[in-house]
Order: sequence, then structure tokens, then C-alpha cells
Amino acid sequence: MYLNKKKIFLGTAQFLSDYGATNLNKSKSKKYFFNLLEYAGENGIFNYDTASTYRSEKLIGDFLNAHKISNAKICTKFHKLGDDYKSKIREILEKSISNLKSDIYCLFFHNVNDIKYFRKDPVFFLDLIKEYSIKKIGFSVYDPVEIKNINFNKKICIQIPYNLINLKFEKLIKLNKYNIFVRSIFFQGILLNKNIKKNFYINFKRDIKKALKKYHNYLAINKIDPLQFNLSFLNKKKNVDYFIFGYENKIQLETILSTKLKNFDQKKYLEVNRIFKKVNIDPVEWLKY
Repeated sequence: MYLNKKKIFLGTAQFLSDYGATNLNKSKSKKYFFNLLEYAGENGIFNYDTASTYRSEKLIGDFLNAHKISNAKICTKFHKLGDDYKSKIREILEKSISNLKSDIYCLFFHNVNDIKYFRKDPVFFLDLIKEYSIKKIGFSVYDPVEIKNINFNKKICIQIPYNLINLKFEKLIKLNKYNIFVRSIFFQGILLNKNIKKNFYINFKRDIKKALKKYHNYLAINKIDPLQFNLSFLNKKKNVDYFIFGYENKIQLETILSTKLKNFDQKKYLEVNRIFKKVNIDPVEWLKY
């Protein structure tokens, strides 16, 4: 068994940027990223996650236009509205549509502080996505409390961080009432690769450095492949609709798609979770500054 390609959304925050703990692709050309998207397309993957502030938003639009691709599913996010939210979101949305040159599948709130505008005027936002022929509207959040008191329906999605060391949304996933996208499934590659960019790693707090070392040692001692371990864990979550992950080169995506999933003993996942039990699993809090 392999990861279901139909459930994959390609994360593109690292395209044309240095986003991520292992990413060294900021200086790569547009053609380089076109080749990455072409390889995904050859494997039937035309789902993309981007944002109005990512350079990848326009790159995706240029790619789809150049290859005359009309069956893509695109999620994009808008940042920071304000009390003039009605005009501001239209301005952002018009720019995103111009960049993407394609329909938008789901439009996400990226700033949790802006969710108050949806609570205040949900009809406006639901009418807005109807006006622009957007299938769904969603919330990209870090904690379950951020979507408290929102009445969910089939037009609303949530995008959440979720992986084998971050289970704060476990109860919500089990409810099976939501359209769920999970992101940060590899924690920017940290759960797969101990060779983190030096200038990134030196700023980690001592407790996360210690936990990561224990984690990678545990997998090595038990002869467990990190990618197979993480993907197999996620694949068991049947109520998750889509998995979002980034990739920096063709080999990474090829490896993910060709990794055979395994039914690991649940005990091993619990042992890994215990390693991180006393560590703040919000990456924002991992840094010293």
C-alpha cells in the first residue's frame, strides 16, 4: 500500500524561498520548479497549497497556464485583513486570481486573528466565495480553540498541523465532521532528516534539540525508516481528507510516492510521542528568540 495520490496537496511555501529547516532552494530558477511540478503532474498530482504572500502563487499560475492544465485544485490563503475586511479581501482575492489564472478550490484564513471577521459576518464570506466560484472557505489554525463557536458545514474546511508528535487535533479528527487538510506532517523535514540547516538548528532551544536527537536515535536503533514511519502513521487517519507536504527536489517526491506503507506496532508511535511529551510542539516556540 502507498499514500493515496488523490489526497496529496503539494505545499509550495518553499518554492522560490528559503522556507524550511532543510530547504536550500531559494536561488533555484523558475524552470527548476516547473520541472518539479511537471514531475508531480506526470504522477497525476495537480493539487497545490499556496498563499497570497508566497512567490509560488504566481509560479503555479504560470505553470498551469503554460501547460494548459484545467483540472487543478488550488488552495490559497490570505493574510491580515482589518476593519475594512470587505474591501481588503476583495483586493487580495483579485490579485490571487490574477496570479493563479485558475479557479480556487479553497480560500483559507491564514491569520487566526482574522477569524473574528468570519464570526461577525459569515454570510459575507460565504456569499463572497459563491461570487468568485470558489468551492470552499477555510481556516488555517494552530490550536482547536481558534475555531471554537464556528458552525461548520460542507463549504468550510480547516487546515491543521498534525503529525506523530503533535496530536492536539486528535479529538477533532475523530469527530469526522469536518473537511480536514493536515499540514506540517514532517515538521519542515525535521522528522525525516537530522541534517538541519546549521543556522536554523543553532537557534533551537535545548529541550527540542535533545528530543530530536533521542527521536532520530530511537529510529536508528530500531532500524525504522523515518519516512515510512511518518507516512504509515498518517495513512491510518481515515478521516483526514488531504495531506499537505512540501518537497524540494524530484527525488524527495519520488521517494514519498514510492514508499511502501507498513503497519507499525502502535507501541512504537507511543514511545516516540513520549520523547516529545514535555516539549512545546509549536515550532514558533522552538527558537531562542
